[in-house]
Amino acid sequence: MRPEQTVEVRAHRHARNGRVLVAVPEVVFGPSTLTAVTGASGVGKSTFLRLVGGVERPVPRVVLVDGNDLGLLSDRRLRRFRRDRVGFMSQDAGLVPSWSVRQNLALAQRATPDRPVSRPAPPLQACASLGIDALMDTPVHALSGGERQRVGLARVLVRRPGLVLLDEPTAALDAGTTAVVIETIDVLRSEGATVIVATHDGDVVRAADRTLSLDGTAPGLHFPQEG
Repeated sequence: MRPEQTVEVRAHRHARNGRVLVAVPEVVFGPSTLTAVTGASGVGKSTFLRLVGGVERPVPRVVLVDGNDLGLLSDRRLRRFRRDRVGFMSQDAGLVPSWSVRQNLALAQRATPDRPVSRPAPPLQACASLGIDALMDTPVHALSGGERQRVGLARVLVRRPGLVLLDEPTAALDAGTTAVVIETIDVLRSEGATVIVATHDGDVVRAADRTLSLDGTAPGLHFPQEG
């Protein structure tokens, strides 16, 4: 059973060494939603995802997941939160280059607390739908950029987290594979996941329930027009 996650982000200007990395408005992300995070390069989309997922520690009272303040968690509890509840895919897909696709996906599955280690990894349907079933024994360093992106998404599918954070998941993909990835993201949403995607891709934006713009000219949430 996928755990449902509600994420509350309070208005904050996140800075490091006196430099503001991202400024976000107050926003709540609920289960079974897809939010596209948009904005020019350098506006802080990746940093925003890292804060929401606890990859980068937020200051207290800024990011709350199901009422738990990530800024107040101990290092151990924050690691457990990331392991058990978050599926995070960075722009480089976060894979181990010297390992095969199969090994990378098996590692992700072992990190899932409600699945036995002996269970085969990954689900063949997920690999086939993303077109990586023929790449299982290929080392990651030998893959193209688009193939790495698909393996990174498959790794999220294996873990089935309640909170899914994807950083430019379609950046290196052709139109056909982009459509498959969007369909896969929609499955995650329909199964109850809270999905947040940083993107420049208009197709992803159109598939989203809403858009969170981080641009200074028109920051905040925007909803697609009805009718």
